[in-house]
Amino acid sequence: MSDNKGKRVNKTVANQEIDDYAQALLDKRTEMALLKDMPKIKETKNSEDREQVEQTFSSALDMLRKERGQKTIEEEEIEFEKEHPIDTLAQLEEEDFTTSSLENEELMNRSLSSVRQIISEPKEDVKEDPVEKKEDLPNEEKKPIDPKKKKKRIFIGVIVAIFLLLMGGYAYKMYVYDPQNVISEAQAQAYRKLQDYADEFGDDMLSEAEKLEILDLKKEYDSLLEKQKKSINEYFEEQIGKSYTSVYKEMKQLKEEQENDNNPDYQEIVAYLNDYGNKDENEKMNILNLKPKYDVLSSSLQKKVDSLCREKTSKSFIPLYNDFEQLKARHEAEAAQKAEQEKNSQIANYQVLIDETNSELQNYMAYKSSLEQELLAAQQAGQDTSEIQSQIDMNDQLIAQCNANIQSYQASIDALK
Repeated sequence: MSDNKGKRVNKTVANQEIDDYAQALLDKRTEMALLKDMPKIKETKNSEDREQVEQTFSSALDMLRKERGQKTIEEEEIEFEKEHPIDTLAQLEEEDFTTSSLENEELMNRSLSSVRQIISEPKEDVKEDPVEKKEDLPNEEKKPIDPKKKKKRIFIGVIVAIFLLLMGGYAYKMYVYDPQNVISEAQAQAYRKLQDYADEFGDDMLSEAEKLEILDLKKEYDSLLEKQKKSINEYFEEQIGKSYTSVYKEMKQLKEEQENDNNPDYQEIVAYLNDYGNKDENEKMNILNLKPKYDVLSSSLQKKVDSLCREKTSKSFIPLYNDFEQLKARHEAEAAQKAEQEKNSQIANYQVLIDETNSELQNYMAYKSSLEQELLAAQQAGQDTSEIQSQIDMNDQLIAQCNANIQSYQASIDALK
């Protein structure tokens, strides 16, 4: 809307500048008629060409003025002369300048054609005169050029040059330059912000709550030019597999579902809080499992949960959750301490058993040595050794059992450490 308004303002300014130069042209012609006695200017070789250029752009200016519902320069001159009478000779001289060059209809048509070609093709290097030479006009008689007109034509040449610049700039603004294609710094920043979001979304770096932030980027997307919108949708396709508009619709629908009172996560939290007074400590600890469900609720539903939570517990949901999280940490610390104590106690018991078994093992080893000496003495005396051998075998079994028990107790200790 603002761009269209800007175009209208620029067009109005351009039209006003044309009016100003037309009025200046009219005033200058009147001034030159009054200053007819000034010294003559030396005739230049291109006086006829300048006269033709004068006629061309005077006709073009009249055409533009008619299109805008204004009077031609000739008509304004007539009104001006009626309001500001001058001497007859100056008036005749002025009429010769302002009307004689416009009487030939063929010349006017060719002049208009030349001007339209200049405006529509501003980049073309026009080397030929915009109108045909006077020799090609059968009805135009060659007349000696009045030196008094030469100074006027010099002034007209300047006006024509300025007019060409104005019309060229006007044509560029209307047909070439389009402010809607210019990307502002704010639009460039908005585009980069959307790109960053797509990168993080595509790398699966966003939580569900962070993904919903795409709804806040809608104003950035709307501020882009059409070509930028097309490009950002293609970028989202590359990074996510979906266009920006598709992801926006999905996240908007998700948020609407989250904001609905029938949301199952919201209903579960409400049920927990409504029965909070009847729960024991272990049941109240279930709030720790409800925290992830609270996090994905919309802000409006979170506010409702906080209000109900204060009503039932005198605290909002997050402070209440923090209390039970700390309580859980204390319980875990106490349990860990108790388990450590029990472990140390078990290790100590096993160590006692190992020590006792080692003591028994030493006794069995000493008894084995005694039996072996008795066996040797009986063999030397030629006595029966069967009973002594039986005692030695039984003692060896007890030694093996002690060693097995010690290994078992040590394995239990190693497992507890």
